[in-house]
Amino acid sequence: MPYAYVSPWRCLLLTCALLGLLSLSAVHAQPIAYTLTGQVLDDATGDPLPGATVQVAGTTTGAATDAEGTYELTARLEAGTYTLRYRFVGYQTAEREVTLGEESTVSLDPVRLRADVLGVDEVVVTGTGVPTERRQLGNAISTVDGQDMEQSTASSVDRALQGKIAGAQVQQNSGSPSGGISVRLRGASTVLGSADPLYIVDGVIINNDSPELIDLGGSAQNRLADLNPNDIERIEVVKGAAAAALYGSRANSGVVQIFTKQGEVGPPRVSFTTRAQTDAVRSTLPVNRAQNERGAFLDNSGDSLPDGQRRWDWQDFIFDRAYGTEQSLSVSGGSESTQYSISGAHRSNQGIIEGTHFRRVNGRLRLDQTLTDWAALSGTVSFARSTSQEVPNGGLNANYGALTGFIFGPNTFDPRANELGEFPNQGALANPVEVRERFDFAQETDRFRGNTSLSLTPLDGLNIDYLLGIDTYTQRATAFIPRGTSAPGLGSGFARRATQNQLQTNSDLNIRYRSFLRPRLDTDWRLATVRKRRRIRSTVRKPGAGVRGGAERHRHGRCE
Repeated sequence: MPYAYVSPWRCLLLTCALLGLLSLSAVHAQPIAYTLTGQVLDDATGDPLPGATVQVAGTTTGAATDAEGTYELTARLEAGTYTLRYRFVGYQTAEREVTLGEESTVSLDPVRLRADVLGVDEVVVTGTGVPTERRQLGNAISTVDGQDMEQSTASSVDRALQGKIAGAQVQQNSGSPSGGISVRLRGASTVLGSADPLYIVDGVIINNDSPELIDLGGSAQNRLADLNPNDIERIEVVKGAAAAALYGSRANSGVVQIFTKQGEVGPPRVSFTTRAQTDAVRSTLPVNRAQNERGAFLDNSGDSLPDGQRRWDWQDFIFDRAYGTEQSLSVSGGSESTQYSISGAHRSNQGIIEGTHFRRVNGRLRLDQTLTDWAALSGTVSFARSTSQEVPNGGLNANYGALTGFIFGPNTFDPRANELGEFPNQGALANPVEVRERFDFAQETDRFRGNTSLSLTPLDGLNIDYLLGIDTYTQRATAFIPRGTSAPGLGSGFARRATQNQLQTNSDLNIRYRSFLRPRLDTDWRLATVRKRRRIRSTVRKPGAGVRGGAERHRHGRCE
């Protein structure tokens, strides 16, 4: 069947005619500036609910309640009957019809919201950046409240997710206080690539690599350790094929969306928290300390050891009880047009292996500014500095680990230093006590994250959101083994320094148009574009291996 040719000029004339009809219908509309006032309360206790949102259904006009739960909503509407929709996190959505006439100021009775036990009315954010009620989604999204994060003693966000998401496997890779965490939402979905989920903070995709710049024996750091759990308002987790449908193939292993706290209308609110914690080894490995009936220690053949020799449990010299402290201070507040949130935190935590330590300092600032009744601007900047003192565990490629020296070494001698400060060694691997006391392995990271977003609603039903984000960090790692060590093959010492710089930028544009055809029937049009760029530069220096200067490796990311 042949296609009919339609002239582009004819399409232009038809479009102009349609716009003319719409403008004629708008001429007859006589909107009035109405002011609606009221209060939102908790149905069970009667307490006011600050921060609840009130919106005129079918429009983008809305307001938020203040510290007393009261609101004042100003809108230019035609006379008639409208539906007001009341929402608050953790409560069921309520609706109320209001009839507007000649009176421009309307005072409404208080509205009481009930707690939402099932969470079907909870508002979540999908990959398009558009808030949507959970009941309207075709996939499951798990939510973790920020209060649950604050009550957790975990030092990082991924550790705090353990036991809070159904079907998620959160496993600690090492006992180091800065050690990495593996999170699996769908199991292992790739052989060569990473099975970790995609992490997004305030709409910006962040880096969560685990580079092992120095050989620590499986104790690589996750970069989520740079985030302060006290800054988190909530976490939304998308699992299954829905994650890939929202974010593409990079989200095959799931998506973890992290939303940080923002200021609320009202006077400054100051919050200070401090906590202390302690960690210890739950159980140790059984070691050979067999004795005969005379109390003499036995060798592997069952014969008595020479006089004066005994078997030792080296775990008594490796592990120790660890202590940690954390302090967090935040100030938030603002006016109807400007809200702010400032926070800082310090965390210091020892490891269960004596000599290990992790320290982190965080600072964050967020501003939300309402420019006009159809434009809003927000921005967030945060900085984190973390340092860690490490003890290598050892492995297939290194014979200087404390744990490998304990597991594969003979326990027939006292590993502690003698009066001259010399460490004995009768095995093929390093003395674990010497590794703990003389080897110097350390890492430090400086990380900066920032984002700014512009939200426009020039027309009823039309939302334009632009987001620009940056995530950059510099990670430095050093390893030093002094001369004269008893570790086999390392008598001349060893030194290594590695540095990795990462820069990642995001630029997202989302356009949404929603039109209401009739009650409970609407159309939703969305257009989104995402641009991501990543750059990695690594430098490794091994002066102890006979290399003067260093070798550099460069790798540049691509745009997506």
